Amino acid sequence: MKKIKKISEHCDHHYISKYEVDYGMFQVSADVYSNEFEVDDLGKKLFSCDIQDVALDFSINGKGCKREGFKELYEKLYGEDSYLDFTKELTSDIEVQHLNLSDRPFIQNISVDKATEYLSELLTTSIYQTRKTMLGNKEIVYADKWIIVELAKVAEPDSVHRVNCKGTQSGIMYEHSIFDLSKYFAGE
Repeated sequence: MKKIKKISEHCDHHYISKYEVDYGMFQVSADVYSNEFEVDDLGKKLFSCDIQDVALDFSINGKGCKREGFKELYEKLYGEDSYLDFTKELTSDIEVQHLNLSDRPFIQNISVDKATEYLSELLTTSIYQTRKTMLGNKEIVYADKWIIVELAKVAEPDSVHRVNCKGTQSGIMYEHSIFDLSKYFAGE
């Protein structure tokens, strides 16, 4: 067997935030697991928040209950598949609140104008690699630098695409976000 040796571990950006939601008849306690860190590329106080998971626990009249039991009761009251719809909406609401209640300015919360300003600044002042690929039947020029893609998701979401890429070292296919720069290179 090969010997695998851990060299280092960086774990100071992982957060677990707890939330409670009171529906009167029942309560939900939610743990939000996220990675949050300051974006250094801009020289401005700006953070990224990547929510990894939201874990929900249910209680009725303050007493914890099993998830399967709660699901069965909920669907008996509100119909088949209502529990799934309920938890999707609740999870989404909690994620939005997580971003809104933080004292850190997150990329996801900045205005389109501010994101456009920051994106413009990065495209003209930072170093990033551009590549070409086919998107449908059209060749595009793209950047995949993480901060550029994140700002573009706010400033120009229609120009951000998920594509399948082959890892350069592993050869494994994976989905990857890219920002279509074609309009910036028009006429070249």
